[in-house]
Amino acid sequence: MVPAPALPELPARMLYTRPEAAELLAMSLRQLDDHIAMKRIRVRRSGSRYVRIPHAELIRLCRTDRTD
Repeated sequence: MVPAPALPELPARMLYTRPEAAELLAMSLRQLDDHIAMKRIRVRRSGSRYVRIPHAELIRLCRTDRTD
């Protein structure tokens, strides 16, 4: 029996900007904003301007099925 190849270790950062998260999730910024507005993705806000998406949220969203 051949062992399954190991998944490559990605350098996990703790927080990502909106454009970085959208690129990693292969979606547009508008789609990402819709997910944030519908509270499907939890974010961290720093002040009134800066929105950061935790790495754990990206992993959680990748593991769910999306049809929208």
